[in-house]
Amino acid sequence: MDHQFKDHSFPENILATDLLKDQDKLTEKSKAIIEKVDDILELWKTYVRQRISKANNVPDPILTNTIPAFIVNFAEVLSPDYPRRNVNESNTLSFEHGGERARLTLYTPESLIIEYKCLRSAFFNILSKAHIELSDDEAENIHAAIDDAMTNAAMGFSLVQTEIKEQFVATLTHDLRNPLNAASIAADMILRNPNNSKVVTYAQRIKDNHRRIDQMIGQLLDSLTLKYGQKLFLKLSYCDIYAITQELLVEFKAQQGDRFELVGEKTEGYWDQEALKRTLENLLSNAIKYGNPGTKITVNIIAKDGRMILRVHNWGPPIPANEQETIFQIYRRALKAKRDNKKGWGLGLALVRGVAEAHGGSVGIDSDFKRGTTFTLDIPVDARPFQDSPSLMQG
Repeated sequence: MDHQFKDHSFPENILATDLLKDQDKLTEKSKAIIEKVDDILELWKTYVRQRISKANNVPDPILTNTIPAFIVNFAEVLSPDYPRRNVNESNTLSFEHGGERARLTLYTPESLIIEYKCLRSAFFNILSKAHIELSDDEAENIHAAIDDAMTNAAMGFSLVQTEIKEQFVATLTHDLRNPLNAASIAADMILRNPNNSKVVTYAQRIKDNHRRIDQMIGQLLDSLTLKYGQKLFLKLSYCDIYAITQELLVEFKAQQGDRFELVGEKTEGYWDQEALKRTLENLLSNAIKYGNPGTKITVNIIAKDGRMILRVHNWGPPIPANEQETIFQIYRRALKAKRDNKKGWGLGLALVRGVAEAHGGSVGIDSDFKRGTTFTLDIPVDARPFQDSPSLMQG
């Protein structure tokens, strides 16, 4: 039986203001579909989170993206008098959808396709439950629109991915050149005067810059491991995270002065000492880079219930809630960091999360104007049961 369309009014939550002007041109069927946008959207999100594991870490506002407006376009094209003949004409909704997925998620092109397949299922399932019947031509029009949207989204995704990779390569090339140049200058000084009393100093400078280059390459290799969904392989040994932190803070204090505070006591466990050191280096460097200059940076270490909890706190502008997930993603950085021209590859926090998860733990953020920003590393005291086979790529 056909659905009976009665007194449908336009929902206030749909952000398609042009419909408010031309609502009289919509058929009752189109208005009925618009009333079901929220139901379609909720079912779509359920399908997507079930089928795409990478979607489970994506906040609702980012996941929702342009989908509601896209669904509204379905309703528009089903009204002969409404001035839209094609769902994808004269708009960039699906193109922008793909671009945002490339910038803000860990999606692959396959993930995009699955999303639109989920949308197809959610749309027709909700219409069926509401007894909103489409003619064969109308259904074919919707199917064709979804197929076109897949293509457009894939194009947007590809263009942004290319841009991200180009920016990353440019930054990588620039950053590697600095220590290479420094080492080259020191080598030239030795060659010009091998008997100079500063030969040892120049040699140490070469060695230090070689170490910097090696660390950069190590970060890059680790990022590739994470990018392809593998866990980092850890070299686990019995060590004291408190002692590791003390040693590292000596280096940071030499550069930044006495603005660091370490709270805690000797805390031992089975961890990868170098991986934790690099993790703490990243967290401290971020606290310096993004915190208010000269303010206190606190590292707090406790062991409780078989877990080691390490917190790094700084005072400064908070990380917006809608960016707190994306800053952990490879090659992505918070929007404010880009606006403020803060240098970086966008790898540091991705590696922090990778190290935490390889240890069987996690990393979280708490950020607010009044509380400051705290990154919390929470891992088991004994990480040995959580380490995968050493056949995985080693960072």
